[in-house]
Amino acid sequence: VGGARTGLPTLSAVLMYMAPVAAMMRIMANKSVGKFPLLPYSAMLVNCIIYAVYGALVRSPGVMIPNAIGSVLATFYVTIFMLHCPKTADWLPGSRKAHVIALSSFAAVIVAVVFGLENLVAAKFLGWIGMTIAAVMYLGPLAALKTCLEERSTRSLSFTFSIVTLGHSSLWIFYAGTLLHDNLVMIPNVPGAMSGFLQLVLFARFGFAQ
Repeated sequence: VGGARTGLPTLSAVLMYMAPVAAMMRIMANKSVGKFPLLPYSAMLVNCIIYAVYGALVRSPGVMIPNAIGSVLATFYVTIFMLHCPKTADWLPGSRKAHVIALSSFAAVIVAVVFGLENLVAAKFLGWIGMTIAAVMYLGPLAALKTCLEERSTRSLSFTFSIVTLGHSSLWIFYAGTLLHDNLVMIPNVPGAMSGFLQLVLFARFGFAQ
């Protein structure tokens, strides 16, 4: 994949994966996660690892590089979240323990697939899993939808993450559909664009939380 195919999409992916930095800074400053859900960050971690491995298997730097960077950033986000999240939290959704078990399980599956299957078969298998996890990652912020509507406030949403998600997903729908011709990369970005748009609608309706 040439530079023309990797530059802008790679930049948009890195920007999207860096978007939660503001939320993490707020968490560290407040020493509390408030009502933020963990799901977007745990799903991001799994998704990035899967697509980094997928990109390596199909020899696509345009997919592998941004997701390798995203894996490092997502590990940081999950760690910060866990350090400031109460053990009794049940709005993540689920509990901290459930997310740890899920992350460990996916890690075991990825290792088993990479070392147990041929490259192309492993890539296709991980691609299908990645599509599902990517959808969860992009729709994850909507786990805070109930809180947002009940409080009539967007304090549980990140505006930066919302707008970057919309831009990133729209760009990758075009990139994967017209240049990579890879449905396993294109399809999961559709719910991403929809999620980003819906979150921006909520900001337009309720404004920015103080």
